[in-house]
Amino acid sequence: SGSWRDFLGDHTQVSDWCRETVAVHSSYDQEAPAAAGGTGAESKAADSLNKADQTDEENNDLWKKAPVGGGMTDSISMGELLMEKLSDTLKQSRSSHISFIGPNCPDRDQQTTNGSEMILRNVGYCIYLNRLQNTVDYIDDELLFHFTFANIGVAPLYWDWPVRMYVYDKGGSCIKEQILDLKLSELLPGKEITTIGRVPYSRELLKGYSIGIAITSPDGTKHITLAQKGVIPNQNGVHRIYKKVRY
Repeated sequence: SGSWRDFLGDHTQVSDWCRETVAVHSSYDQEAPAAAGGTGAESKAADSLNKADQTDEENNDLWKKAPVGGGMTDSISMGELLMEKLSDTLKQSRSSHISFIGPNCPDRDQQTTNGSEMILRNVGYCIYLNRLQNTVDYIDDELLFHFTFANIGVAPLYWDWPVRMYVYDKGGSCIKEQILDLKLSELLPGKEITTIGRVPYSRELLKGYSIGIAITSPDGTKHITLAQKGVIPNQNGVHRIYKKVRY
């Protein structure tokens, strides 16, 4: 499910889409009358139109539950969308929380332009690890890693792919693997979620260790690259995000 339409770049179409999705979700959230045209239906429709005039954050929550996508409008030239009207196109991309652009999109030659790259930065999710703190649980004799993930994109990842923590000893051998308690579908733009990884405290850890994070599809064939500056994932999608060595 979701919403798909070739509208990006056309302010009127984007506004119409917002109104329509508000109306649809208004009917989902409330019990609809048996017959259309009654006073209840009219009231809901009027309320939906009023909501559509409010800010995006106040009215349209479709993107929080299902992806929004589609092509760029063909009523305006691609060159104009990427240049003269770029600021408007970017604003519409952010306000509609779009996750996919196509089939009408910049062609191969246009994909290298600054405008095209800026649009791509305002499509879909952009997940990264914002903070990592560690504490010691002296009762259970465990080292706790507090991971705070954030999303600086315009939409969430709609599928809860497992997020794995890997702990390696000083020699690089994996001594702990754990799936973290984190639902990526709930990591909305601008939001942070903290989850905890645990590893038994040992002499090996005192010598040094490193931490890896991977977000992988359930079948293990696809990986998500974190927006982590200076960190490149390996062929298995694991990002080595922290290293502590005792000399």
